[in-house]
Amino acid sequence: MLSIDAMKLGERFDSRTNERSEGSQVSSGGNGVPSAWLDRLRWLVNQSRPWAWQHRWLFGMNLFLISPLFFYELRIGEGGPDRSLLFLLPASMAWLLLVQLLIRRPLFAHLAMFPLYLTTAVDLYLIFSYHMRLGSSTILVILDNLYDSGDYLKTNGSKVAIAIALFLVFYATCTFKIRQLREPRRWRLTGAAFAALLALYGFLAYHSGGYFSFMLYQDRGAPFGVFPQGLVARSLKLDLAKRSQDAAQFSFKATRPAAVNGPETYVLVIGESARPDHFGVYGYPRPTTPLLDKQKNLLAFRDVVSQASVTKDAVPFILTRGHALDPNRTADERSIVSVYRELGFETYWFSTQQRDLTTGLINRFAAEAGTLRFYERRYDPILLGDVNRARVAEPNGNNKRFIVCHMSGSHFYYPTRYPDSFRFFPPGNMSTDKEIINAYDNTIRYTDFFLSNLIQALESTPGVKAMLYVSDHGENLNDHGHNSFGHMLNTEYDLPVPLLFWYSDEFEQHFPEKIANAKDNLSRRLSTRSVFYTLQDLVGAHLAADAPDAVRLSVLAPHTVEVPRIIAAQTKTFDFDTKFPEHKPANVPGH
Repeated sequence: MLSIDAMKLGERFDSRTNERSEGSQVSSGGNGVPSAWLDRLRWLVNQSRPWAWQHRWLFGMNLFLISPLFFYELRIGEGGPDRSLLFLLPASMAWLLLVQLLIRRPLFAHLAMFPLYLTTAVDLYLIFSYHMRLGSSTILVILDNLYDSGDYLKTNGSKVAIAIALFLVFYATCTFKIRQLREPRRWRLTGAAFAALLALYGFLAYHSGGYFSFMLYQDRGAPFGVFPQGLVARSLKLDLAKRSQDAAQFSFKATRPAAVNGPETYVLVIGESARPDHFGVYGYPRPTTPLLDKQKNLLAFRDVVSQASVTKDAVPFILTRGHALDPNRTADERSIVSVYRELGFETYWFSTQQRDLTTGLINRFAAEAGTLRFYERRYDPILLGDVNRARVAEPNGNNKRFIVCHMSGSHFYYPTRYPDSFRFFPPGNMSTDKEIINAYDNTIRYTDFFLSNLIQALESTPGVKAMLYVSDHGENLNDHGHNSFGHMLNTEYDLPVPLLFWYSDEFEQHFPEKIANAKDNLSRRLSTRSVFYTLQDLVGAHLAADAPDAVRLSVLAPHTVEVPRIIAAQTKTFDFDTKFPEHKPANVPGH
């Protein structure tokens, strides 16, 4: 092996340069750079070529190990990488460098890392097959569905076999080629790699506010990121097991006296941090919803508030019969997903939000679905591909589907939620209130794009179909000079939410009275408590132990009941209408 010590090379070159230039003046190149420095650079490059050529297989192995970052995190054609790559790429390279400096024989280092080669191969397989990485959510899905691996291999066996064969040929060839390589000790470089890791993780700790679990969630490097992601998945699995005990034996005993003959497709879209007064369909003067504005069969409910201004509480209230005055019910019962499963629907949960330790019961409710997909740091329209596959699939001859799409929507940091092509309003660097609002309005415009394309896909789906969109909560945007930003503040800006209902012509033909009722209820005072009962009413489901008039909370019921809009704040509950008596509903055009 040819081993080069850069310091010795430099000394040798300096001595030769001094001999040649002794007593002479150093000249400059045409670009003003001293020719001696140019000669030095050329000489180092020429001397390094044999070393680089001899280590080409080792370079290839390292490149393979970090390749998931290039194939996924660069987001080529999807708006480019986000800021997380500034940590992921240097951290991944520093880890690989440190390991190979501590184990001087490259062969031994890469034999020891064979399990990481396997996880990298799985990572790449998921990226190319499903546009997902091997993160905590995916690991958890794999662990929860190991018993289905045989069925998966029956369907995808040839593709998996080809991937395994290519990987084994690559690994065997490379390990054979590097068997003679040996590296000298480089303590300075080892110290530099270690210091770089300390600095990178120190920055991550600062960015994470010191929360160790959040640090683990953010570390998705390659290939060593599988360790923190595995720890998060393990913690999630233990948490899910504990939470699932509460509702392990629970059943809605759902029945459907009058089922529809033929295909049915119903979609619940859970938005993120969207407020109705920034939607064009709610009277906002800016063109933030140009596509939804033209959509027929779309109903916008004017006066709806969330029951909580934080996702981990707001979404469970959307999905279950629990509410702010009875929060334990969210833990004791299952979600609307299980209602549809009990009725024989194929159920799906597609999300651009990852499962982590802070989302609590949402993790359990997602696991109730028959099919799950999670996408890290991807734009929301990626979910449309899964929706299209689900709406045409007929597993076991079943043509009835219930799909949940959980969006990233308008969650901060706004400019990362949409591609450059959707910068209709200049976001700048979000240093002013105007730029903040511009960036936020771009996210709403992108939500308009997503929902409109989803509706278009449903329109071409056979049978009866409908879509319900609701945001988990709203957002504060330093409104009216108030120094308040984000959510969790329980204000008149982060509690009102959009609630949109789209129905197909076939749905109206089957249920004309439901559509008439919905139109009569557009201006009623509602909360997200209505969502569960609306989805129940959508298919006419009867549930055991339901209050006789509970279904009247549905927006499809005649004269929907207006109940007190109680908000679950961080320390206590309060009545929204008592606290904000001056609140005015959105001014929906034409309503």
